[in-house]
Amino acid sequence: MYKALKKTILYTVTLILLLILAGTVCYADSPPQSNEIIDGVPIYVNDELVSDTAMLYQGNIYLNIATVQKYGQAGFITFDTSVNKALFDVSDLDIFVADAETTNYLKANAGEMMLPIKYIGSPKKTNNISLGSISQLCKLDYRYENGKVYLYPYTGSEPDAPVSHKYNIYYEAREKDTFDTAINLVWQMVADPGYKTSDGRKIVWGDCDIPPEKSDNIDVMSPMWMRTETWGEGFIENNNDFGYVELAHNNGMKVWICATNYFTSNNDEVMKNESYRKRAVAQLILCTILCKADGINIDFESMNLNTIKTAYTEFVIELNKYTSRTGLTLSLATMLASDYWCLYFDFKTLGENSDYICPMTYNEHWTLSVGPGSTMSKSYYTKNTDNLIKYVPAEKILMGVPLFTQVWEVWPSGSPRFLWTVAAWRQLELIEARGVTPVWFEEDGQYIASYPGNDYPSDTIKIWVEDERSMANKLAYVMDRGLAGTACWAMGQQYDGMMDVFGKVYKQGVDPLSIPGYYYDPNFTAPAAEEPGPGTQTGQDNEVPEAPQYKKGDFNGDDAVDSNDLTDLSRYIAMIIDVDNEALISSCDLDHSGTVDSNDLTLLSRFVAMIIDDFE
Repeated sequence: MYKALKKTILYTVTLILLLILAGTVCYADSPPQSNEIIDGVPIYVNDELVSDTAMLYQGNIYLNIATVQKYGQAGFITFDTSVNKALFDVSDLDIFVADAETTNYLKANAGEMMLPIKYIGSPKKTNNISLGSISQLCKLDYRYENGKVYLYPYTGSEPDAPVSHKYNIYYEAREKDTFDTAINLVWQMVADPGYKTSDGRKIVWGDCDIPPEKSDNIDVMSPMWMRTETWGEGFIENNNDFGYVELAHNNGMKVWICATNYFTSNNDEVMKNESYRKRAVAQLILCTILCKADGINIDFESMNLNTIKTAYTEFVIELNKYTSRTGLTLSLATMLASDYWCLYFDFKTLGENSDYICPMTYNEHWTLSVGPGSTMSKSYYTKNTDNLIKYVPAEKILMGVPLFTQVWEVWPSGSPRFLWTVAAWRQLELIEARGVTPVWFEEDGQYIASYPGNDYPSDTIKIWVEDERSMANKLAYVMDRGLAGTACWAMGQQYDGMMDVFGKVYKQGVDPLSIPGYYYDPNFTAPAAEEPGPGTQTGQDNEVPEAPQYKKGDFNGDDAVDSNDLTDLSRYIAMIIDVDNEALISSCDLDHSGTVDSNDLTLLSRFVAMIIDDFE
């Protein structure tokens, strides 16, 4: 018995030692989850220190292009630093994705595609590429451990190398994402250089913060990393971030990359032309799997109306075929299922050919629409989402919800003027600065804040508040209808604590209608309001900035006259041209006369003239 026990102990100790030794060889740490740049990280090639160094940033290990070319098999890649693209032709590569049919489709249709070359930090550190996204492509194994990067070039002679090393792209079909509770998706915007939000904050294409910390509040992040290149014949501009995906996974979140069409009908041909469509589908699949993301969210907007009904639907059907074969989750950001949009979106077919539909159920009142009013009132989301349930199963619907609102100016005549869109955190600053207490309106499911404007007593500013209580009311509807959950626009617009409502309702089972709003918070005390006088703000010791003055042609209130205003204008032109239904009058009746006629077109032409004048 003693010998048997001794043998068992010896076996156990040996097994533990083997596991420990295996861990020292195979286990890799994760790079720091930080916006801080760590430069000069030592590199070991086949366990020998070399003179090249790496850089760590936002969970990525970045190598200089010259380092990749020196140690990886990168001869087939064109590193074009003038446009920050690493370009390669998929037809030249050895690939295997999911199965033979998918592999053949991707290889035959993807053509030349890209990975992003990054310029990082200030001053910018140039010509960097994420090792995680390119390692398989260039057959360059690696691990990060104890502040060092270890590279293991694959030569083809390694007898014990896994079969995946023989391919430039190797991907086994995965199980689609499943969830035990309702979920919350959050879009994260990444815009063009120089773009500024209506809050005045600059957001740069490629400048995407690290994902949020682990919590019950967010299940899926959807960063806007992919877009169809204008007139690009199906080419996908790809700004995917391998490190972001890895960090999000470590924080318990899925990543469904958002792909846009630049929000322009100039890209409609991508869906109408069969070869362009196939190329776009193939590249979307490959870009997603190369950064190990979990799915794709398609957000195509401002399409021509005749494109939506047929070509867009065909595009989704084809994309779904290959997301299904690879196990990627496919979700679609669509317009809401109003009477108008149901004329164009084939919601039934779209629902059958996707995993989730994300109707953008906000912007009920905005810019040139009939206002003032809520961004997303109870009756609005109830009516339009109930309508969508007629075509799409409730368990496939992620109802779009806003982390923003609009600011309105109202005159005694009742005539409104849209001022600007503000993030939820900014609305609190505006309200608290004026020392007013918002009032709850059950019909809208929101607080409404009112305070004197710059021309008081002639005008009043009104804000339909988005806070925990307004959001909880929306979640009560989500739970009552058995929806899949919600989709928030957009990351960075929330204030501290605002997102907690999602975790409370979806994961902790709290009754949403029992959740108080921001203004019921016992720690919040509104400043005492003073009686306003003509032309004054209310009760403030600190100077309050005046409301912005409208520029001619500034339809969206971002204090600039640019292509975004023309985009808004084109939507109204399209709606007027296509009006043949009484239900559409409210969308196109620009002069609020009760009819859509030549007077509305006259009003439209005046706006065009204003824009031309300003550009001149």
